[in-house]
This record gives sequence, C-alpha cells and structure tokens, in this order.
Amino acid sequence: YWRRGQRVRLQHADTGLYLAVAPKSVYGNPIPGQVEVNCLRKAGTKNARALTVWRSAEGYFFPPRSS
Repeated sequence: YWRRGQRVRLQHADTGLYLAVAPKSVYGNPIPGQVEVNCLRKAGTKNARALTVWRSAEGYFFPPRSS
C-alpha cells in the first residue's frame, strides 16, 4: 500500500515492466491533456527511470480478500 502524495512505481507481475507516461505525447481529443501510457524497463536512462515514477493522489481502498 501507499499513502497519498507518496511516490510509487507500478510493475507488471508477468513482464516485470513498469507503467510509464510519455509526457511529449499529449492529446487534445477525446480528453484534453490526456497522455499516452506505456511500459518501460526501469533500468534504462535516468529520464526513463523518472518516467516510471507516479505520485499517489486519489484512489480507492480495497479491503483484504477473505479466505
């Protein structure tokens, strides 16, 4: 888990790739300001590592599963 405002990296369980944004790929349609989301390896350049960092802001609470 993480707290609001904390920086996190989201890693795909099967591929090991990290969720990233492409800040130069901003679109105006259908949602203004929408950005492209893709996957990167964290072990690339410093810039690639920075693209895989997300800051938590809002979200949902998922209670633990019952066995």
